[in-house]
Amino acid sequence: MDADRLLKAIARKESASGRNNCPRFEKAYAPQGETFTVQGKEITGTGRYYADLADAWAKWGMACAFSFSSWQIMYATAKKNGYLGPPWELWDDEVARPFVLKELGRLIARYGDNLEEIASAWNAGTARFQDGRLRAPEYAAAVVGFYEATA
Repeated sequence: MDADRLLKAIARKESASGRNNCPRFEKAYAPQGETFTVQGKEITGTGRYYADLADAWAKWGMACAFSFSSWQIMYATAKKNGYLGPPWELWDDEVARPFVLKELGRLIARYGDNLEEIASAWNAGTARFQDGRLRAPEYAAAVVGFYEATA
């Protein structure tokens, strides 16, 4: 597994290789039932992953529900991997990169060389549903294609 190629493949899928590096609001990281206006759209939080972020929300608000950088790392994921700063600083790829690498290392340790599962887990948190289907098959296929194209 070539980590640099994998970083490039994920960046290409997530942000057109960094050219479209805009934070994205993820409703699963927002309080359940609360509605937010993001880029003119009303989005209601589902609260699925909010419990681990309640303290951070008190300090930094809705920025905790965004993904950042060319790799679209979730603030919660960076925090889990040791990030202590405010969410918006992850917009800078140099700030985000060490935490992206830590998370990818964790996924590689779990899924080995199975690029499809690594990509699915990067996008969806875990690679597969309980019935064995990939959680994010289209995403995984795109990342695998980009990875193979950078050989």
